[in-house]
Amino acid sequence: AQSGAIAEAGQAIWKGIALAESHHPKKLQFVLEDDAYSPPKALSAFQKLRGTPELRGVIVFGSPSAIAIAPEAERRKIPVIAIA
Repeated sequence: AQSGAIAEAGQAIWKGIALAESHHPKKLQFVLEDDAYSPPKALSAFQKLRGTPELRGVIVFGSPSAIAIAPEAERRKIPVIAIA
C-alpha cells in the first residue's frame, strides 16, 4: 500500500524492493500497484497484472489483500508472498 492506512509501511517495503532490484537489475523486475490496503483494489490490481506474460509471482502487503486475491491466484497457479 502506497496510500491508505498503512502507507508508511508500504512505502518502506517498496524502498527495500527497489534497493534489491538495483543490485540485480537483470534478474529482478518489480511492478508496483497501489491497493491502498483495500481488498477490492488489491483484486483489481491483481487482475490487471495477471495478464502480463512475465508475471512470475505476486507480493502482497496485508492479510485482507492476500485473502482477496488468493482464490484467483490459486486458480491461475500464480505464487503469492503475503507480508502480514
